[in-house]
Amino acid sequence: MRMTYTSDLWWKNAVVYCLDVETFKDGDGDGIGDFRGLTQEIDYLADLGVTCLWLMPFYPTANRDDGYDVTDFYSVDPRLGTLGDFVEFMRTAHDRGMRVIADLVVNHTSDRHPWFLEARKGKDAPMRDWFVWKDEPGPEPEQVVFPDQEDSVWERDDRSGQYYLHSFYKHQPDLNMGNPEVRDEISRILGFWMELGLAGFRVDAVPFLIENVSPQLGAARGPGRPARVHDPPQGQLGAARRGEPAVQGAGQLLRRRAGRRAHHVLRLHRHAAGLAGAGPPGGGAARGRAARTAGRA
Repeated sequence: MRMTYTSDLWWKNAVVYCLDVETFKDGDGDGIGDFRGLTQEIDYLADLGVTCLWLMPFYPTANRDDGYDVTDFYSVDPRLGTLGDFVEFMRTAHDRGMRVIADLVVNHTSDRHPWFLEARKGKDAPMRDWFVWKDEPGPEPEQVVFPDQEDSVWERDDRSGQYYLHSFYKHQPDLNMGNPEVRDEISRILGFWMELGLAGFRVDAVPFLIENVSPQLGAARGPGRPARVHDPPQGQLGAARRGEPAVQGAGQLLRRRAGRRAHHVLRLHRHAAGLAGAGPPGGGAARGRAARTAGRA
């Protein structure tokens, strides 16, 4: 057996502690948990035997879905601190022998994300194809994810007269994984956080992330223009939403785009998805968010 198949398997026997920075420890007295507070408790977590911390979303957010509506993939929610606070937390965790992984939320953005604000300016907007648009509503799943809140996965944008895809809430437009520019951006997001010390990611909403990816999506519509998302083959939409067969496809997608840096991404997703189903050892808010995350995974 090749050494590369058996080396660096820390994630198989790690003691993983999942936490929500916002609800864990307030370090500056404003009533909201933050990275300074978390850093103060690293020794406590180390004494518990924790070897890997799994952070739930800590990015800037519109805060309408517990942080899963991201408005900036390259920063920290200002309520939780700064990038400097994050780096100090990472340095302290590494000093205690801990690895850190985080939720990777790239199936969708917030509708307040600058990418979507640019995309909805018009059909010819430069970032229009970063999202999934149709003149008429596309195929619907057998059941929407949040039936008490949504009755469709398509929402009309009055400004352009087209409908955009949202697998979850209407304020979370899906990114177009058929667009190579989007996949390249995901690669940059992975690289950015791994350069700051993350050991890997728990990939959010994998079945939704890849449900519309097919060989046809890579074909260009013209010079310099990425393809729009096509309707999935018959039965693919429902099959992808049911889960497991789609996970390997996600691994291939991310490895192709991110190369070596994506090596741990899907392996950690499989491991951490099971942990999410059991719930993190944190408080009630963290357990509720993990239950929702497990449903997405």
